[in-house]
Amino acid sequence: MNKLVIIGVLLFGIAGVVLAQKNNTKSENVTTVFDVQTMHGDHCKQRIEGNIAFEKGVKDLQVDLKKNTVTVTYELQKISEKQLIDAFKKLGYTATPVTPKEKKAATAKDEKSDHACCK
Repeated sequence: MNKLVIIGVLLFGIAGVVLAQKNNTKSENVTTVFDVQTMHGDHCKQRIEGNIAFEKGVKDLQVDLKKNTVTVTYELQKISEKQLIDAFKKLGYTATPVTPKEKKAATAKDEKSDHACCK
């Protein structure tokens, strides 16, 4: 009887350690904006959405044909920026990560072009 109690306590302890370790390995989500100048039209948008969205670790995907950008949110522990660039390359697209500074400049340019005086 004592052996059963000891075995039960050990199993319960081991299960607690395993669950604690599982909770400590939270995955970090990262969002990267890629400049994809080789996108042209809805066919390209559908091709990217239908393939990149299913890469392991990709959580969200937004394709903007007007700005030629693809915004990807992904789990850093499952896929890297380089692996995403390679996935674009396999589809025939050249994807370049946009730095926050470039993103801000592009947004300012878009805002400026919307004004009647700039057209």
